[in-house]
Amino acid sequence: MSENNKKNGLCGFLSPNGIFKEAAPYEHMEIATEIVEKKYGQTLSGIESERLLLEKGYIGFYSRDVGFQWFVNRSIRPLTDEQVTFVVENMKYANNSQQKQSIQELLERNDDVKSRNILDIVTLGSNPEALYD
Repeated sequence: MSENNKKNGLCGFLSPNGIFKEAAPYEHMEIATEIVEKKYGQTLSGIESERLLLEKGYIGFYSRDVGFQWFVNRSIRPLTDEQVTFVVENMKYANNSQQKQSIQELLERNDDVKSRNILDIVTLGSNPEALYD
């Protein structure tokens, strides 16, 4: 995370492999479009790009909360280890108490999903990352 974002708080998208792409406040759709074009070779509207990133397992960090899509193809997906590490290490840079609470809820829900999701993970065999393809 850059020094600028450390001052301004968490704002942007975190990929399943733990790479954080910063966004200035209210520029999420622009950043989402940029990521989708570079990573997936698609030109979509801002809202469609944001939706695609969430479907692909990205976490969206917004001014007062976070977004993550838990359900994909009738399965529940947890955060990746890389995402959890990033979130835990950078939670101190939350924009405000609302975002910090949202981050804490994200981590709590992740623990709950992981404990309840054993059957889904077993059915994926040794490749739970297949949910993120």
